[in-house]
Amino acid sequence: MPVARRLLRGLLAGSPRVDDLEVIASELMTNAIRHTPSGHAGGTFTITIRSAPGLARIEVRDHGTGRRQPGSCDTFAEYGRGLLLVAALADGLGSDVDLGSDALVGQAHIMWAEVTW
Repeated sequence: MPVARRLLRGLLAGSPRVDDLEVIASELMTNAIRHTPSGHAGGTFTITIRSAPGLARIEVRDHGTGRRQPGSCDTFAEYGRGLLLVAALADGLGSDVDLGSDALVGQAHIMWAEVTW
């Protein structure tokens, strides 16, 4: 993930919200690794960074199967606050399921967040 964060910082160096974007990307990638088959041996995920003047969108595509949304969590819990943090930092947050046309890849889950400035 350090490579992805450096790539993001390089691509979005002029954004006044690059710190927020780095945290968002890190949380979405961590969720892909911790909570989907993408984190198992042989698993993969991809991160896509889209930008336009005043806007950036981070998408993480993994081999998950369901929509994930921020929920409530125990304030003192070690885990469970990632999507709450993303929701607080992002101006838009959502998820999509891509049924895919490649039989080897199958269904993919895409979690995305948008930030404006």
